[in-house]
Amino acid sequence: MSKKKIFFYKVILFFFVTDIFCVEWVFHDRYGKEIQLQHHNAGKIDKEKLDKAKEVFMKSFIEAYKNIPSENMHTFLSNAFDEESADFLQDKSNLHIFTAYEKEKLIGFITYEIISDEAYIRKMALDPEYWNTGIGKVLTFALLCPFPDIKKFATVTRQSNQQARRLYEKLGLKQSDYKTITTRFNQHEVHEKVVLDPSKFQQEENNPFLGIGYEADENTVREKLIELSKIIHPSF
Repeated sequence: MSKKKIFFYKVILFFFVTDIFCVEWVFHDRYGKEIQLQHHNAGKIDKEKLDKAKEVFMKSFIEAYKNIPSENMHTFLSNAFDEESADFLQDKSNLHIFTAYEKEKLIGFITYEIISDEAYIRKMALDPEYWNTGIGKVLTFALLCPFPDIKKFATVTRQSNQQARRLYEKLGLKQSDYKTITTRFNQHEVHEKVVLDPSKFQQEENNPFLGIGYEADENTVREKLIELSKIIHPSF
């Protein structure tokens, strides 16, 4: 067996062992700040934490979409998170949420849905004060901590969400057809008329809320698993 394969299996064993004993991990951002990461299954996280996550979600996406004029933006974002929150207050074994903290302050979160050996990133938000610190990279693949056997990741973002698109592309995710992804994971159509009337755009591709799909294949996921093992540690 090659040294590369032996190292990879050691990484797998590390994550399996740490998940038996803990649901918290620690890492440091680009500036040396200690960040705590907590994992919860749907139905195992309290509403108070979800309310704090909503504050981060609203702040993050209002900043991301600040150049898009819309009277309905705040309502749209609030409703979008409330639907997500309702799912995570129920016992759904295939739904997972990770929350990130600096000291006791919730600064970001990510939610996933697992189907077989593939993960769909449903929602991710990070306080804009912590953008470009390396935290987004850890959040994106945090699911590998308790589930190192996940082979693929997929997500859908908006054409206008340049912050998210730059992050995914930097991490090696490739663009994919968003309709294929949403169908595969039984997700709602990304196109939301409540925000912007599509008839205002001469061409569909000019709509800033057009869905853009991204996927990470098995090779990319393995690389990220190894990278995570070097920077993130269990908190017992």
